[in-house]
Amino acid sequence: TSMMKEFERLLNILQVFKKTLSEEDWSRRCKEIKIKEEEIVKLLNKYENPEYFLAVQRAVKKCVKKRLYRKRKKGEWQDIKKVSKAFREREHRRIDLWLDKMKEQVEKTRREEGVRMEADLVLSEVTAKKTEAKRFINLFNTLIKLRSARVQQLKSSGNFVSQSEIKSFTQVIDKLKKLWIDQLKEYNIEEQGLRVMLNDAEVERVNVEAKVTKQIHKKWNELFFGVGANKQFIWPNSLEELIAVRYEWDRFIVADNTCLSSKIPVGWIVPSKPSNSEWSKYLQK
Repeated sequence: TSMMKEFERLLNILQVFKKTLSEEDWSRRCKEIKIKEEEIVKLLNKYENPEYFLAVQRAVKKCVKKRLYRKRKKGEWQDIKKVSKAFREREHRRIDLWLDKMKEQVEKTRREEGVRMEADLVLSEVTAKKTEAKRFINLFNTLIKLRSARVQQLKSSGNFVSQSEIKSFTQVIDKLKKLWIDQLKEYNIEEQGLRVMLNDAEVERVNVEAKVTKQIHKKWNELFFGVGANKQFIWPNSLEELIAVRYEWDRFIVADNTCLSSKIPVGWIVPSKPSNSEWSKYLQK
């Protein structure tokens, strides 16, 4: 394209200045045009060559193929980014839900622990009040015995004993004693309620721990044996199946003198020392 423009420019110059140019300048301009013409002819011949045309076609196809490949890869990368973004968002939501659930469980456990501690404190106070009530009741019983002994001593000595004083003393002591006995009954009822509440809380805690442990064991079994494969693995459905499983196990039996045949494999979780005698022989290096 640039060569054609240059060729046209030279022709225009000749047409404009054909009357004013000198013979020398005219010849020089004509030579330039001739050179450009030869270059254009060479290019035309080159383009008309079938091999060159096929090479250009191959190059164009290659460029188109490369462009389509890049476009496809770009689309695949965009799809991967979208899938990855959706996966991250889904995992973030799942993690957030898990964190919220764990936070709720922690708060629930903290509240339950607070209630239990408060119940323990109240129970301790109730126990102290019961002890105090029993102490007063025993004190009143002791006073009654002392008063009775004092009256008997006075009567034995021939001294006058006022019945009104005895009656008044007895009434006062009986009222006080009844007051503390009723209070002791209330303390016993309150203590019983607190102990039932604490026992229920302990039972619930044990049940929750057992449930969590069961879920952990289930996850480990699914990890090792797959979902639904645990029961089939542990409990064969027939004698033939049991024999087949044992046959597969027996294939790995080796002689006692085989290297590392009686050693626990690397990576296995072993009991903390000191272990029992059954494990100790396998722990020896």
